[in-house]
Amino acid sequence: MTTDSNQEFVRVLEPARRQLKNLMDTMALLIGSASATAIFRSVARRQARHFPFLAALQVMDGAIFVQPIAAEALPADVEELLAGVNAVVDGVIVLLTDLTGEVLMSKLAEPVAATKHAIAASVTGVDA
Repeated sequence: MTTDSNQEFVRVLEPARRQLKNLMDTMALLIGSASATAIFRSVARRQARHFPFLAALQVMDGAIFVQPIAAEALPADVEELLAGVNAVVDGVIVLLTDLTGEVLMSKLAEPVAATKHAIAASVTGVDA
């Protein structure tokens, strides 16, 4: 990881965390808070097989915490961080699509795009 400290890691990832939470909140309005939280938690756990640092991501009702990643399991580099967090977003969308078909995707297309943009901008430092 190219950041100087755990606090720097949290600061860099904060915009992406906020966007993940916004996506989870939008989903909660559509499918309920417990369902949205369960989907995010399940996907993070599943993606931790490929990106071990995601095992430390905490998803609770209405909240996502990245601080445990900084404390317990920093990713190897920025590319791994970006790939892992994007894998969570992609996994959430795949699982939600499996559960509902395309019914909710029109309502989530904009929050998903904003989330991916914020993740890339916060992790790479480039506002694409």
